[in-house]
Amino acid sequence: MDMDGDWLLPRPNTLFKQNRAHAGSTLSKKSSIASTFSSLAMLVVADAVQHARALSEQSDAEGFHQFRVAFRKLRALC
Repeated sequence: MDMDGDWLLPRPNTLFKQNRAHAGSTLSKKSSIASTFSSLAMLVVADAVQHARALSEQSDAEGFHQFRVAFRKLRALC
């Protein structure tokens, strides 16, 4: 029984500063839950890594806040 076919899958927000149009194009109404989670998590993890690298070069309050926000987004996916 295919339980994925009844639900519309979420599309990632493209509010990030990087160009991520290629990741959104991999999702479709026929995507499985596991592949959708993987695609969404990959975006959030990439954002967290970007903020961690920025913090290693220059630590400031706003950069740390954005890093925490990225982890909250990842936690929200779980």
